[in-house]
Amino acid sequence: MMNLRKISLADSGFFFENLNDPEIKKSYNNIPDKITLDDIKQQINKIKDNCFVIEFDGKPIGMRYFWNLGDNIFDTGSWITKDFRRKGFGSIAFEEFVKKFQNDTIFRMKPKNPIAEKFASRNGFIKDRDGFWYFQNK
Repeated sequence: MMNLRKISLADSGFFFENLNDPEIKKSYNNIPDKITLDDIKQQINKIKDNCFVIEFDGKPIGMRYFWNLGDNIFDTGSWITKDFRRKGFGSIAFEEFVKKFQNDTIFRMKPKNPIAEKFASRNGFIKDRDGFWYFQNK
């Protein structure tokens, strides 16, 4: 069963392990080459209100984050652990994620790789000429 829950400091080890995964690092510009467990704990304290841990059968398998840009528009992104990638878990988690927001909320993402673009296209995002993809919650 899929579940999204708010991130906590108890997730530090999970995030430390996965944010050092080269596949995840190449999708995000802001992950330093060398990251420590203390770095992760500080980051969790900063993002705890804007991040969900994606769980499957009670086990963390990824994360989904969001940033309020104003006017009911949110930047969003996610990552899934290696064993659960390309199996539809990101799409299922996104469906659960949008349920947490009111109708007419707009989500924006800028995919950094072909897999993320495929995710955006498959999940109803529409691409603008500047490379951003938008999804409106209805």
